Amino acid sequence: MKTLGIVILCGSVGLAGLLLLIWFLGFLGHIGGGLIHLLLVLAILLGLVGIPAGLISLLIGMLAGKKA
Repeated sequence: MKTLGIVILCGSVGLAGLLLLIWFLGFLGHIGGGLIHLLLVLAILLGLVGIPAGLISLLIGMLAGKKA
């Protein structure tokens, strides 16, 4: 469970960072019009859901490891 928390945490932060990078490149290049901002919204939502989910899973894994 502890490694699952790390995977969720790193995956959500990494994917949110990738979406922000693509958004920034599209914003600079004027590609995609208004839809390019959807990437920004998706990155924010991914961070708001993925980071707490990863931290909770990591915390549960660490607490379960102490009992064993």
